[in-house]
Amino acid sequence: MLTQIVNSGMEVGEQVISACELLLAQQRFDEVITWVEHTIESIPPELHAQAWTEAFYAAKGKGDTELAKQFMMAIDRVDHAASTGTHMPA
Repeated sequence: MLTQIVNSGMEVGEQVISACELLLAQQRFDEVITWVEHTIESIPPELHAQAWTEAFYAAKGKGDTELAKQFMMAIDRVDHAASTGTHMPA
C-alpha cells in the first residue's frame, strides 16, 4: 500500500501525510514518527503542522507523552509562524 502512495503522482507532502495516516491506522507508530522526522524538510511548509500532528498522534498511540509534547510544541511553532507570516524551520 505504501508503494501505491509513493507512486500515486501526489506531491511529497501529500505522500507523507497519506502514508502516515495509513501507518497510524495500522498502529505502526514508530514508522509514522520516522517518516515525519526524516521528510519534514522536503514537504511544503503549509503541510508541516499536519505532519507534526500525525507524529503527535503516533507518540500518543505508543504512550510516549514526552515525545508527544515535543511534537505539540512543533505544531505550536508552525502555527505561530503561520499566524505571524514568518517562516520557521521545521
